[in-house]
Amino acid sequence: LAARGHKGGSLRSISKAVVIVLREALSAKGERTFTDQEFPPDDRSLYVDPRNPPLKLQVVSEWMRPSDIAKETSISSQPCLFSGSVNSSDVCQGRLGDCWFLSAVVVLTEMSRISEVIITPAYNEEGIYTIRFCIQAGT
Repeated sequence: LAARGHKGGSLRSISKAVVIVLREALSAKGERTFTDQEFPPDDRSLYVDPRNPPLKLQVVSEWMRPSDIAKETSISSQPCLFSGSVNSSDVCQGRLGDCWFLSAVVVLTEMSRISEVIITPAYNEEGIYTIRFCIQAGT
């Protein structure tokens, strides 16, 4: 549900409208948590050829929601996306080969208000988050 080229309303109001639509869709299906069908929790979201992933990149053994991680690790507090202020040292390179993306995230963390402008700042039990991507801004 993208707002590409959208000319009416603020991005914040568009984001809120998307969340409302997704919540209504979840409710209609009798589901409690959102799963993005264009980025499913499986190998299709990680590899160009999900049936033949490179051996050195086969590092994800299980997809988990933040609430599942908290239960498994006995963390009593509610999961959070950002704890305190956001800075570049919060971003860590894993083994997925996504340093190009993480480099962009590090740059964004250096800018103020990232959690307010770029991504939904609060933990969402339903798994609904909005992220603002700008492609060729100003053209």
